[in-house]
Amino acid sequence: MPITPWAYLTLIPLCYISFELITQTSPNVAQQLGSIKIISESSIRATFRGVPQSVLGRRLAIGELFPAVTLVSPDLASVDLSQFCGQVRLISVIPSIDTGICDAQTRRFSAEATRFGDRARVITISTDLPFTQKRWLHDAQIDNMTMLSDHREMAFGYAVGVYVQEMRILQRSIFVVDRDDRIAYCEYVREIGQHPDYDAALSALEKVASSQ
Repeated sequence: MPITPWAYLTLIPLCYISFELITQTSPNVAQQLGSIKIISESSIRATFRGVPQSVLGRRLAIGELFPAVTLVSPDLASVDLSQFCGQVRLISVIPSIDTGICDAQTRRFSAEATRFGDRARVITISTDLPFTQKRWLHDAQIDNMTMLSDHREMAFGYAVGVYVQEMRILQRSIFVVDRDDRIAYCEYVREIGQHPDYDAALSALEKVASSQ
């Protein structure tokens, strides 16, 4: 049923009165309404297939200390990252080992771990269950890297700013950490379904491993 001109004359004052009552009750409402902004592309921290995702935690920067949080190993043991202090590390963060890019990323860094030998340790972290990680390591016949799970509390994801809230996974990222637990290199891969910059990460790892 169409609204008559008389109805408009009645509704408009009512709407104005309602808004006035709200603003009197909450003086900040007008300011809050005026502060609404459209999210810009530059403020998006991660996407999945082009869809923006909410990423929790503060992103880290080169020179900062890498956080020491507790994760779970494939055999269900608790592992504190502080125990790797004194070693050069490449930390490869993936969403899920059972996806093609994560599988390829983990195999690539495993192959590179052989080249670095005792000069650097490679650690892969995901939110996969420890049982899944253990099965993957067995099937891939990989034993030269450390694989850890953040599935319990997402403490690692929050600590390094890679906790993708909607999907409860970790944003793909790479960190190179020196023997003093300082970050020498980091990459946060914006599109979760894309590969990281392997060459840049390995170049940074070589530089740190050779200088310490």
